[in-house]
Amino acid sequence: MLKFVNIDLSFLSSRTWNISRGLMAPSMDEFEVKRAALKASSSRFLLADSTTFGTVSLFNVAPLQILDTVVTDDQLPLDVQNNIRQLGVTVRLATFGEGGPSPLAYATERGARW
Repeated sequence: MLKFVNIDLSFLSSRTWNISRGLMAPSMDEFEVKRAALKASSSRFLLADSTTFGTVSLFNVAPLQILDTVVTDDQLPLDVQNNIRQLGVTVRLATFGEGGPSPLAYATERGARW
C-alpha cells in the first residue's frame, strides 16, 4: 500500500549494509517495506550503527547511491566514510558520548530486540 503514498523524508534503519551491496534486509517483508518507502520518498536517510557496516543479509534492498544521507556513529572508519561520500551520499556522524557504548550496544543493554 505504500506505493500510493507520497513520503517527503524516509528514515530507514538497517542491521546490514555495505558499499558493494548497499542496504539489505533479512526478510521479504522488511525488504518490501523498505523498497516501497525508498521509492515513495523524496529524501532518503539511512540510520545505521557502524557495527552493522560490512554485514550481509538475504535481500538486497537498494544501492547506497539511492540515499541522500547516511547517519551513523563516529566509529565508522574514515576510509569507509570517504567511500560513501564518493558515491554522492552525505555522511553525518553522531557522537554518542565520550567513552560511552555504541548506540547499538546501548540499546541492546536496555532490552531492545532486533
